Amino acid sequence: MLVSEHPDMLMEVARGYCKATKPQDYIESFKTFIVQNKETIEALNIVCTRPSELNRESLKELRLILDQNGFNEVSLKTAWKNATNQEIAADIIAFIRTLALNVSLVGPQQRVKNAIDRVRQMHNWNAVQTKWIDRFEDQLVAELVLTKDDLNKSPFIDNGGYDRINKIFNYKLDEVIQTINTYLYSA
Repeated sequence: MLVSEHPDMLMEVARGYCKATKPQDYIESFKTFIVQNKETIEALNIVCTRPSELNRESLKELRLILDQNGFNEVSLKTAWKNATNQEIAADIIAFIRTLALNVSLVGPQQRVKNAIDRVRQMHNWNAVQTKWIDRFEDQLVAELVLTKDDLNKSPFIDNGGYDRINKIFNYKLDEVIQTINTYLYSA
């Protein structure tokens, strides 16, 4: 066992960003990764070109690939805050689309609100339909994705799933889902 008698002294406190030392370098390396791989990684291509087709599996695959390459939401949020002095509750999709397409960085709650506002404007919804729209909004804030298949899973299946909800929406549920997914990621 080694024992030292000299006093300890703090020399420096620094935040590391994977292989980068500066937050700007980390963000730039993430942007480079996106640009170089958006044609070869299908999930990344979907986020950049057809975000309305994004599903849970694609999102899970994308997060895994990004994590394996040293990119995750926590590090991106920290680097973004330190580089821009702007704290934003953005998700991985927002960062990708911002850096790949030069669109404004918008947090998930605001994106969901914008998409749900579009749905609310589609029709004069009744009280039951409005409650379902509110449930869709809550689900999107939690999961970032809402597809027809999701409506046959928890928490929606407990209330009859897609078929029952479609009936409540006068068989226009596909139109509602399409509107949500179209405007969820519009610039």
